[in-house]
Amino acid sequence: MSSVSQIGKQMEWVLEERAGELARETGCVKRQRKFSGADVVQMLVFGFQQHPHASLEALASTAELRAVSVTDSAVDKRFTPECARLLHAVLEELTSSVVQAAQDVPIRLLRRFSAVILQDSSSLTLPDALAEQWQGCGGTQDHTAAAVKLHVRWELKRGRLWGPKLTDGRTSDRSSPFNEQEVVPGSLYVEDLGYFDQSRLAERHRAGAYSLTRLQAGTALYTRKGQRLCVLDVVPRRVGQMKELRVLVGARERVPMRLLLLRVPKEVAEKRRADGARAMRNGVSRRSVKRPCSSQTGRSW
Repeated sequence: MSSVSQIGKQMEWVLEERAGELARETGCVKRQRKFSGADVVQMLVFGFQQHPHASLEALASTAELRAVSVTDSAVDKRFTPECARLLHAVLEELTSSVVQAAQDVPIRLLRRFSAVILQDSSSLTLPDALAEQWQGCGGTQDHTAAAVKLHVRWELKRGRLWGPKLTDGRTSDRSSPFNEQEVVPGSLYVEDLGYFDQSRLAERHRAGAYSLTRLQAGTALYTRKGQRLCVLDVVPRRVGQMKELRVLVGARERVPMRLLLLRVPKEVAEKRRADGARAMRNGVSRRSVKRPCSSQTGRSW
């Protein structure tokens, strides 16, 4: 679907007719009196969109725009687990609409791939009372008991978006809900360090796809002749200097890739070490702290 008007019609259908169906399916609206499913959804979505910290009175005023007259206490009674399930279901319906351009972007670099897929995630902390529904990372820091992680994929050539899909905040990026999607031959996957997984790199290589990712510290590397390679022996000596090597990645998988190394200034390296140590203390990530050079791996093309 590429037409803006078509997307507008789809969103209108979800927020009106489909919202009513989902309200009954989730149990948010058992008997329609003043509030229909569409009334509840649009009151909350548009009310909080206008004022992120909207009061009950402000939400009731938003409902008035749909000719629904309710009291503050009536609005308060709508904050139930069933209402949360309704909003989650509506989000999934809205994000299932396919939005993409009719033609690829006119960038020569991207034309060599059948698709260029970027994957990332964001975590949002929640009140600790929601820890049973959305488990956070825990630890000794405040506001870590409950969190939700939003996973998204974006196809760069035509702008198609998948997600966001919601999981517990403690879910590793390596366990992304998109992992079950079939690998697209000839495509390029661009991911951050949190998605580094040797078995998945090997799977894409066998399918004829490509990967661009940062190298996880401690990963076994070999020359194309099978000799073990120590990164510290080949890192550039001067700041700003870049080196490219053809390597095999992983002691078991031995995926042929290109290794790009860039020497960074001392202050940059120290900041990365501090960021990594802070993340480990907070339980946000278990990624290894990086040495004073940047490294990326990507299959040759």
